Amino acid sequence: MKKFALKTAVLAIGALAAASAFAVNLDAASPVSVKYANDLTVSGTVNLRDGAAATQTATTAFGASFGTDVTAYVRVDVVGGTLAGTVPSTAFAVNGSVGAATVSVAQTGAGYVIFAVTPAAGENLVSSNTATIDTDVGTLTGLNVTGKACVTLQYRLFETLTAAANPASNNTLKDTGAKAYITFANALSETVTGLNAVADVAAAPSYTLFVGGGATKPIAKLAGAVDTTVAKPSGAAIAAADILTNLSDVTVAGDFVLAKNDAGTYTGAALNRVFLNNASTCAGGTTVNATALTATTATFTDVSAANLAQDMWVCVTAEGTPEINTSSYNVSIAWDEQTGYTATDVAGAAAGTISRNGVRMVAPLVQIPSNGWYIRLALTNTGSSPRDYTVSAVTETGATFVLSGEAAGGTLPMGTTKIVDLHTFPALVGKRASLVVTVNAPQSEIDGLYQITSPGGTSVSNHILSYKN
Repeated sequence: MKKFALKTAVLAIGALAAASAFAVNLDAASPVSVKYANDLTVSGTVNLRDGAAATQTATTAFGASFGTDVTAYVRVDVVGGTLAGTVPSTAFAVNGSVGAATVSVAQTGAGYVIFAVTPAAGENLVSSNTATIDTDVGTLTGLNVTGKACVTLQYRLFETLTAAANPASNNTLKDTGAKAYITFANALSETVTGLNAVADVAAAPSYTLFVGGGATKPIAKLAGAVDTTVAKPSGAAIAAADILTNLSDVTVAGDFVLAKNDAGTYTGAALNRVFLNNASTCAGGTTVNATALTATTATFTDVSAANLAQDMWVCVTAEGTPEINTSSYNVSIAWDEQTGYTATDVAGAAAGTISRNGVRMVAPLVQIPSNGWYIRLALTNTGSSPRDYTVSAVTETGATFVLSGEAAGGTLPMGTTKIVDLHTFPALVGKRASLVVTVNAPQSEIDGLYQITSPGGTSVSNHILSYKN
């Protein structure tokens, strides 16, 4: 009864605003309902109670003014749930013209209660006074549900008990309509946001570090949260540990060649190069290293509920020897739920990418005949800044193709075409290879061409270099 005493204290005229801020306003077009966790597994009957995150009360203006000492009848209908326990008169309260009205239960039926409301002697009931309905007070112990459909509450006002027991449009003084009273909302959420890490062509060797010189970058953000305004059945605010065990698994798919050990393995130190971290810089207090790693998959097993209920970044560290490949990543999360709760797994959510900031062009076949043919690379920089370039050869088995000078690398002046002669290297005559040209520049500024010309210049073949990531 202490609980009801508190509520009747705030029902004084002029003091109801503070109370109604926490109650469902049945006079609103779309009331803010009391929310319980949709993550609950409702099997059989579940009893929903009041608590720190759930106040099972509703308010409405009384709806009509009556004469002195005249009794009115209020009917409350509940659909989608059933009232638990025994309905007391204190489940409904309203003031008359001066003090609190006397309320008693006049009739109950399947899904409804009718209250007789009588003002104190010499007083009358007032239309504008706020009435409060409480479904968890005294011997009335909350609402029972057998599913997660919306539970509605409807308030109607009548002059007689007969009218209240047989409601019709022509005998109802006020009708709020059936309004959402209790709803179910997802407490656990997990949002995957993709980030882009850029491998730097200017690193030595190219693409072994990220832009800025760092070896570690985040490629995705996992934003986990538990909405503590949503209640569990007791009415208390729900927490991550109510929904999840510490055994959930996270899988990230993409290219992880950058993390492999020098021996080509993905165990030991390589596992520490792919990790979850709670700082966007990948250097924070909480780190969860991969428990298994391959060239294409990183797996994190038995991740705690606390980690999955906060912001965590998927971070990668380049080992320094293999090039950082371009790649797209996706994230899957297999939840391990507590008994009585379910959560929808995250299945292959698009995450981040790794890109490169330079241009890579390939001449698939370059050969220098031995009878005076001319072999050239033409590299054009249409940009407004000079750009560094390097050239490497991919040779046939058992052959060597050694480049030096401007044939191996140099600078492309802005707004200029540079011609690199390859036939001036006698050691290359009679050899075949592919050439890979890497330029520290946006692709939109750089063009490349491979040319072979007959000794007399009567025959010329031009091949535009193929762009590669």
